[in-house]
Amino acid sequence: PKNAHALNFLGYTYTESGENLEEAETYIRQAVELRPDDGFIADSLGWILFKRGKIEEALVELSRALKLQPDEAIVHEHMGDIYLAQKAFGKATASYQRAYDILAKKDKEQARKIEAKIAKLVEEQRTPSTTNP
Repeated sequence: PKNAHALNFLGYTYTESGENLEEAETYIRQAVELRPDDGFIADSLGWILFKRGKIEEALVELSRALKLQPDEAIVHEHMGDIYLAQKAFGKATASYQRAYDILAKKDKEQARKIEAKIAKLVEEQRTPSTTNP
């Protein structure tokens, strides 16, 4: 209960599995209380907030995470996912591109996943919607 990294790990694991999201948020908030200036924990809080549909709160936390961890690809990717959900395509592309640039030098497999997100986003923007508003 006093180990911020363990709380964060458990909360993030629940978040990624889509299970126990309320409990996940509780664990991550406890981790934030213990380590308020940890960018990875701020990212986890932003991510769980996004997964729970709290978009504006998620943006606040992920912006804070970016200030604390400006060279962490996953934070940029999470920001891109939120921007994409908001249909802020330019911001999403820029966030994904930053994540890609960070990963390209150290994790080619993860970089390819981000590259695929960028390509899909660009293609979706080129293809006119076939549904009526």
